[in-house]
Amino acid sequence: MQQTMFDKREGFTLIEIMVAMTIVAVGITAIVQLFSGSLRLVSSSEGYTKAVVMAQSKIRSVTTDDNLREEEYTENVDSTYMYHVAIQQLDKDRTEPLQFDLYAIKVTVKWKSAANEKSYTLNTLYAKKKDTVTKTS
Repeated sequence: MQQTMFDKREGFTLIEIMVAMTIVAVGITAIVQLFSGSLRLVSSSEGYTKAVVMAQSKIRSVTTDDNLREEEYTENVDSTYMYHVAIQQLDKDRTEPLQFDLYAIKVTVKWKSAANEKSYTLNTLYAKKKDTVTKTS
């Protein structure tokens, strides 16, 4: 008997193709989940980065204000972010003989991220030179 070209059984069986497709599908699913997780992390880190920059900026603007005094207030930046600023003068009795007043400044930035609210708080101490009144004779 002579074999013809059509009698050769070369190629893949249906089971081999199904196993290969399953392996490819599992691999693609894992890659898509990794991308999805990394996008969530990027979004979260973007929120925190913006909050840090906003808190630093607010502390800078508070400390450069000539009328620094004890106060507490909340300020909306936009529909997503808001500040809560608390300024407290520390140890008034102990700093009275000194040339400086000591303030504790706390800035909390809150924002909405997906279904929950997140916040970042930045605390600092600031020594402000006391206003001196000179007497004229």
